[in-house]
Amino acid sequence: MIVHRVHLSIPAERYVALYGGKIKSVRAVSESGLRVEFPGSILNRFVSHNGLHGVFEFTIDSQNKLRSVTRLV
Repeated sequence: MIVHRVHLSIPAERYVALYGGKIKSVRAVSESGLRVEFPGSILNRFVSHNGLHGVFEFTIDSQNKLRSVTRLV
C-alpha cells in the first residue's frame, strides 16, 4: 500500500464547481513532493459550509486503486 498525505484548502465557492461537475478532479502535491490527482467526488463527505480544508491521507493499492481517504486534521 502507498499512502499520500495532502494538505487541502478549497473555499466553498471553488468547491461548488467541483461538486457541480464543472471540474472533475483535484490536483495537489503530497507531503513527499509527488503530484497526485484524484476525483473530487471522493471528498464530498468532508465538505463543510466553509469548503474543504484539512490534511488528508489517500491509501492506494498496488494496482493504483484508491482504497481509503481519511481526514487527519
